[in-house]
Amino acid sequence: EPGMIILEGAYTPPRFRRLPVMPAAMARIAEEGRHLGAHSAFVSIGEGNASMIKAARWAGFIPWRLKRVRYRLFRRSVSYSELPA
Repeated sequence: EPGMIILEGAYTPPRFRRLPVMPAAMARIAEEGRHLGAHSAFVSIGEGNASMIKAARWAGFIPWRLKRVRYRLFRRSVSYSELPA
C-alpha cells in the first residue's frame, strides 16, 4: 500500500543478540520511512519470536495482529488473526 513500509525477515547475528541492535535498526528504518513519506510501518514477527516482539515494542511498535505460519506437506501458509483480548 502506498505510504507504508514493511519490515519482514529481519535477522540479528548471534553475537549481537544481547545488544539493542535490532530495536535501534527497527526505529531507524521507521524514521527513514517517515522521511520518504510513509505514514505507517508494519513489522511482521512470528508468534513464537519473543525477542523480536520485545525489540519491536522497544522501538515503539504496537501489536496489531497475530501472525501464524504453518507447514503442511511442505507447503507454507501464513495467516493473520486478531490479538486475544
